[in-house]
Amino acid sequence: LSLHDALPIWLSGGQLQFLRLWACLAVPADLILLDEPTNNLDRAGVAYLADWLGRAHSGQGIVIVSHDHGLIDDV
Repeated sequence: LSLHDALPIWLSGGQLQFLRLWACLAVPADLILLDEPTNNLDRAGVAYLADWLGRAHSGQGIVIVSHDHGLIDDV
């Protein structure tokens, strides 16, 4: 059973994207690579992501490719 198959079908596209993103970020990693992570996220999701990335743990590298200047500025 894949993550996609296990997600509730009544969630919006943005909500599904949010869950997929957090499923990936929940795995401990030394380096996080994000390519347009705010696509399909609502404002609350973007704000939460920016806050979470801003509190990255010591020794954890983050690379973000994004056109979302607000996210880049906030992080």
